[in-house]
Amino acid sequence: MYTDTLPEGCSLCVYNGDELIFSSGGKWLMPLFELEEFLRTYTGARDNLCAHDTAVGKAAAFLMVRLGIRAVHAELASSLAAEYIDGVNKAAGKVCIVFSYTKLIPRLMCATEAELAPMTDEEQMYGALLARAKGGRRS
Repeated sequence: MYTDTLPEGCSLCVYNGDELIFSSGGKWLMPLFELEEFLRTYTGARDNLCAHDTAVGKAAAFLMVRLGIRAVHAELASSLAAEYIDGVNKAAGKVCIVFSYTKLIPRLMCATEAELAPMTDEEQMYGALLARAKGGRRS
């Protein structure tokens, strides 16, 4: 189950229902960019994608929603991530994304969280994240 303890060495695990379909031990947002690549060729079901991540800020929440994740559990979550997912659910008029966490903090202490905090435009957020990932500036 996606809320169970992450396996040793994993920072992100993604399941379709109870079946593990992807895992990564990467840092920053790189596991989510790896997941994006994986999903381009993944031919299995995607109707119940669930993720367990070590830390979820607004950037990770945005990418997970963009990738079709329906349920997210974070060891450490920021209020910005929770607010973003709440906004997605409110805009849809229903709960589209279930979000749970072990610990909630106001903000992750990283430049990415600060950069995305005021942003609302999805293409602007994605562009900023791609630029940071390609520039190698991870924080």
